[in-house]
Amino acid sequence: MDAQGAAVALRQQPLLADGGRLAQLPRPARQNPPGARHGDPLERHADVVKQSTVRKSLDLGLRHYSREDLEAARRAGQMLQIHVLGLASIALDVTPELARATIASVVVLGSLHASPAVKDALADRMR
Repeated sequence: MDAQGAAVALRQQPLLADGGRLAQLPRPARQNPPGARHGDPLERHADVVKQSTVRKSLDLGLRHYSREDLEAARRAGQMLQIHVLGLASIALDVTPELARATIASVVVLGSLHASPAVKDALADRMR
């Protein structure tokens, strides 16, 4: 191996905190215990995983949720966890039923603007 090839190989190895290089060790083969089902558990339960998908994020500043945003989440089978530091607003044309069907939880450190009916519908999901 020439000097350039060695330098490329060295750069591809992860660094340790002290500047040394981490040895590339082969991973041991995963062995299932006797009687265990083979395959990835997420693959076996893909439908359940897809149905229970929750989008998580922390928004800073202003975050507005329109009726279209919530309808798209419902079509995708997703529940939203609203976490906002600042101002969160839910459009006035969002029905309480749509809000309950698409919003799993609401945590707002600041102010939440939504219709009184939507706030009432989500009261048990607010922290």
